[in-house]
Amino acid sequence: NGKAIGKDSVYVLDAYQEDGKVKIMERIVPEATLPDQVDIALEGYAMWKQFEEGDEPFAFDVGLDLSTVAQPRELGAQDLAFATSEGEKTMGIQRFTASELGCVMVVRNDEEKAVEESGRPVYSVAEGSITPSMLKITGDRGNVLTPVGAGDGTGVDLAGAYVVELAGLSPDATSVTFTPMLNALDWDSMTVEERKARNEENVQHVDVSRIGTTLETSEFGGYELTGWDVTDGTVSISLKPYGWQAMGPYMELISEDDVTLLESTWTDPETGETGTGYHSGIMYRKHDYMTGEFVQMVSYYAADDDELRGLTNYSYRSAFGEYREEPDAAQTLSF
Repeated sequence: NGKAIGKDSVYVLDAYQEDGKVKIMERIVPEATLPDQVDIALEGYAMWKQFEEGDEPFAFDVGLDLSTVAQPRELGAQDLAFATSEGEKTMGIQRFTASELGCVMVVRNDEEKAVEESGRPVYSVAEGSITPSMLKITGDRGNVLTPVGAGDGTGVDLAGAYVVELAGLSPDATSVTFTPMLNALDWDSMTVEERKARNEENVQHVDVSRIGTTLETSEFGGYELTGWDVTDGTVSISLKPYGWQAMGPYMELISEDDVTLLESTWTDPETGETGTGYHSGIMYRKHDYMTGEFVQMVSYYAADDDELRGLTNYSYRSAFGEYREEPDAAQTLSF
């Protein structure tokens, strides 16, 4: 009805070829549940042309008829209050919907903004509030929901609402339980050395050729290694989540072995100074929005498949001892 109901970034999923052209699939996650009729306006620019040729930003508008699309199941907008051991903590749910397209939770942002002397804005969680990342969300069929994302490196509006996509909710679920997960450590009171030691303690090691291995990320959850493949210079590692993900949607496996690097030389046009840059590969991370399964792909610039098949030692960061669960403070909402 001519009313603007949202504005946000578009998440890039995958690129593919069709009729000789490269196309991109993108995902838009509006904060509000859409009405039957809606207009979508996309705008942007090709960065490599913007500055060289002065191209104007492009615009693309499309109308959508959603009248035949079933409305998602909803929990309803409301404030939840959790009686934790650290006092009452609240979270304002603006939207929690589930459909065959996925599960979306939008939460009011109660973070407080401060400005450093440098002028850089800093945001911190307000006293008496809790963020979505500090909740374990479980369906009544026993499925612990997993946060998922496009993995495209898109930034977020630090002052905007939290928009979280969740995977793993059973289509038969009739209710969802929110359980607070609080910090078990006082990071602010630690010295730099203590923080470093804690991080080093939480580095885990895994042989990715051992399919079926469990990669624990905390006492509350982790991943099962379900696949490892080397094809055309790309190493793909597949993981299946279980339990609560202490690191949220972020997971990175880092090769511990040396790899053949691509060398490129550069010359400073002003001084004539030359140097050499070294590059290993480029990483992509993708989630399945329904199951939460995760794949990490690294396409290497110079290493061949025979070499890459010999690189099986990886490390990742875990969060053991950093969180505690408060089941007595849990709240359950029904669809």
